[in-house]
Amino acid sequence: MQHMRRALLSSMQTMGLCAVLLGGCADRRLPPASASESTVAEATAKKLESDLQALRDLTGPKKRAAEIAFGPRLEHDLAQCQGTRHESWPLFQLAAWTLNHGGANGPDRTLSMLDRLERLSIDAFRGYPASELRIRALLRLGRTIEAKNLAARIDEKYPVAGLLKLVEFYELVGNTAPSIPGMPVGPDSLADNPVLVCFIGAPDASAREWLEPYKQALIGRSVQLVVIITAGNMLAAAAAATDWQNDMRWLRSGDPSLSVDWRLPGVPVALLLGAAPKRMVLAVDPQPSDLLLFARPR
Repeated sequence: MQHMRRALLSSMQTMGLCAVLLGGCADRRLPPASASESTVAEATAKKLESDLQALRDLTGPKKRAAEIAFGPRLEHDLAQCQGTRHESWPLFQLAAWTLNHGGANGPDRTLSMLDRLERLSIDAFRGYPASELRIRALLRLGRTIEAKNLAARIDEKYPVAGLLKLVEFYELVGNTAPSIPGMPVGPDSLADNPVLVCFIGAPDASAREWLEPYKQALIGRSVQLVVIITAGNMLAAAAAATDWQNDMRWLRSGDPSLSVDWRLPGVPVALLLGAAPKRMVLAVDPQPSDLLLFARPR
């Protein structure tokens, strides 16, 4: 189970925050080929797996553009594999892509695809992977009670899954936000405007790549961006503040506020807070496209 969890977390970073599950799954097992097996479907599934690996290897703006453009490819591959033992592979990937890049209707469409996955006789992706994706979709729709009940069942079966922790993070929405933590390592220009708080680990290339779509979404908007660095030393954080030209704060690794006050399920992750003085948690794990709808132009 631990190696499955690591594979899923790695692949979630492939397609952006939060969580998509488009990478390889260590526990993907297919039933024996049947008389209805299609050689086209088999070739399609193998090519998809290879191309997903190539996508993971991309960096920078090219990677983001390739991720967004991957949806039609997945729809094509699903059509090629429909009715064969390979159908679950592109169907699961398309459900994950849709959750993150499908816009406002993405979570509902993801749930419909997961229902279709459950009806297949092939169980390669049923169970934990599909359940985690379903929980994320339910949370995006505000269906917290359903998500919590499912998370409790999955955590009982797979104690290392930690999906209840993800639900607890979403339960912050609608509550007063804790004080924004950390020590400023550059100009501290935080005003009374709404603020997007982005928690990252070390200020490395992967964190910067994850942060870039949020920065782009907030250009000319009334929402400020504050980056909380939770790994590495203060000197590295100060250098990143200058290089990245962001408001940054450094928080000592393992600070209890991360899990106790902010209930972070991991990093990187973002939260959207309302205006001061009594900042409310408006959203957790928002997509960059969500910010375009919320944040009014300056």
